[in-house]
Amino acid sequence: MIREVEYKATPGLMVILVLVVGELLALGALVRGAQQDRPGQAVLALVLFTLLTVFFKGIFVVNPNEAKVITLFGRYIGSEKRAGLWFATLLFADARSHWFRRSRPRMRAISIASSKGFVR
Repeated sequence: MIREVEYKATPGLMVILVLVVGELLALGALVRGAQQDRPGQAVLALVLFTLLTVFFKGIFVVNPNEAKVITLFGRYIGSEKRAGLWFATLLFADARSHWFRRSRPRMRAISIASSKGFVR
């Protein structure tokens, strides 16, 4: 039996702000390293910029009346139910939507006998 675990994700707006500022600083270091002929600084800044760009994959949105299931390599980690913009670590970035709405019961056709035969 699987129990639902509440996952507390990091607020996404704060993470986006940190990632954008980090990318701007990395781009500045890349340009400065290229202008001052420092290939080590330029390569390090490029690696940092690429790493920060990859971190954007961990940002996800939870709409009202919806939950995101967080998994780690297919194994259930928890559910984020709070509506908003959130960030999960890259390992847990597989967030899938699930609705809280109940499904409607399915109606099936039944045959009714009439004077003209069976009606469907």
